[in-house]
Amino acid sequence: YVGHQKNQSAKKYNNFLNNIYLKKTLNEIINNLEPRYKKYKHKIKSGETFDKILEKYYSKEFKIETKTITQKQYELLHEKIVDYFGPYCGYAQQFLFKMERENYEKKWL
Repeated sequence: YVGHQKNQSAKKYNNFLNNIYLKKTLNEIINNLEPRYKKYKHKIKSGETFDKILEKYYSKEFKIETKTITQKQYELLHEKIVDYFGPYCGYAQQFLFKMERENYEKKWL
């Protein structure tokens, strides 16, 4: 009796794993995942601003229509950035910038 139950359990388990709808669903989910973090190497050019860099890499999320931004637009952009990247969004970039400057022995202003 125990052997029969084990076989039935194994059969149900195999049927579940071989289910074509489950396989298709899991493949669809896995193939559409995006990485949580993206890594960019970017050299800042003279006159380049943070909002232009942000628009270059995240144009869908942070579209800036005007050449300059007002205080209100800046506050809205800041809210979007925090919503998108999380409450500690600036710390990693600041650390990497500091580390990059020290690695290349750049003098601070």
